[in-house]
Amino acid sequence: MQFYSFNVFFNTLVLLNCQPISHCDAAENWQVGFQDPATPIMEGIINLHHDLMFFIVVVSVFVS
Repeated sequence: MQFYSFNVFFNTLVLLNCQPISHCDAAENWQVGFQDPATPIMEGIINLHHDLMFFIVVVSVFVS
């Protein structure tokens, strides 16, 4: 019986301390830009976005 009570206590402690990745960052009102990336793939998407925006601005400045 002692093992069972310890097991229940330990499982409860583990479940209360586990937080999913989705709660690491949340959208804010009037937020401009992306949220902080939680995965390396999202970091790559944000870097691609910044690179594309740089070239779009450079082309727009020279064309107009």
